[in-house]
Amino acid sequence: MVLDRDDNMLTISIQSVRKDDKDWLEFSIEDNGASITPEELKTLEEKLSQPVLSRDEDNGFALSNVNSRLKLVFGEESRLHPQVGSQGKGFRIVFAIPPVLPEDLQ
Repeated sequence: MVLDRDDNMLTISIQSVRKDDKDWLEFSIEDNGASITPEELKTLEEKLSQPVLSRDEDNGFALSNVNSRLKLVFGEESRLHPQVGSQGKGFRIVFAIPPVLPEDLQ
C-alpha cells in the first residue's frame, strides 16, 4: 500500500432525492484511497447497527457516534450506508436527511 500519494481526492456531493413520497437531501462522501473489502464492509455495517455504548472495542467509534446522532435526530432512514467507492475503488459513505431548517427540528 502506498501511503505517500499526490493524487488523493475527497468528493462530497449533495443531491435532492425523493424516497417514499418524501423529499430528502442525500449526502455522499467518497475518497479514492484503499477499497474496503466485503468482509470489512460487513463488519462495519454490523458495528453501525449496534448502540454505541454497548460496543467494547476502540475502533470505529466516530462513525458509530455520527450514525447514532443521525438516527436520533432524523430517524432510522437517515443512518449511514457504507459502500465501496463508485468506481469499485476507495470508500464511500451515504446518508440522507430531510430538508429542514435547524430551528424547525423538534
